[in-house]
Amino acid sequence: MNWLKSLFAKKHFELTIWFQGATVVHPDGSKTTTPDPRTYKCKKILTLTDTHIKLVDHEDSVVEVKTLEPVGYTLKQIRS
Repeated sequence: MNWLKSLFAKKHFELTIWFQGATVVHPDGSKTTTPDPRTYKCKKILTLTDTHIKLVDHEDSVVEVKTLEPVGYTLKQIRS
């Protein structure tokens, strides 16, 4: 019976966007950049590229993120 419910269940997602955080310059001249993750729970993904992300969150608000530098992301389907 659970498989029947899963056919009609709405899909929800968890999207984690990995922005570039603080950059530290070490005495030897090397640089280290720390990641700055932000997580969104959403109902629908409208656009998903490495510089433009647009989604509808669980409160039906449209969230749009545009960056000049490419960002990484992780998309997981979660149970509603």
